[in-house]
Amino acid sequence: MLYAKKANKRYRIESHQKEQYKANGYDILNDKGKVAERGNAPTPKRLKELEAENAQLKEEIAKLKKTAKEAKSK
Repeated sequence: MLYAKKANKRYRIESHQKEQYKANGYDILNDKGKVAERGNAPTPKRLKELEAENAQLKEEIAKLKKTAKEAKSK
């Protein structure tokens, strides 16, 4: 039996579910409670890239809303 752990949550999982949980950032624990495999959590570098992309998209949305509002008022 395997366990999937993320933050303070711990789930008992079947072996065929292991990859699904790893893809969602869960660490896989063995029978003794030790980490057998790390989950695919974003790295600090990837987090910075995502934050920059998020900020850029928010700016683009604001511009599009402004353009739509101006077009609507004409």
